[in-house]
Amino acid sequence: MKVRKYSPLNSLKKIADNLWIVDGEEVLMDFKFFKVPFSTRMTVIRLQNGGLWVHSPTKPNDNLLLEIKRLGEVKHLIAPNVLHYSYIDEWHQLFPEAKVWLASGVQKRARK
Repeated sequence: MKVRKYSPLNSLKKIADNLWIVDGEEVLMDFKFFKVPFSTRMTVIRLQNGGLWVHSPTKPNDNLLLEIKRLGEVKHLIAPNVLHYSYIDEWHQLFPEAKVWLASGVQKRARK
């Protein structure tokens, strides 16, 4: 199965004032008997206080982190459901002061 990727990957794409998306690498989601590839997309919002709200973080890399740091300080990391949490731990290690918001069931699923 092939997943469509939206270039450029791992780079901020401005959508509107204070709103960006990042298309990331594909991930393989494990569904017991098989794995399914999914594209990844992160949303970044600059809040009124200048802090950043990062929704469904993609795999971090040096270039992306540099772009993010230029925008402001990451204040919130959001894993909105049990499918969009893959890199939340990595981001929290990079931004330990950020508040992490996990949807119900994410912690249990992530332990598997």
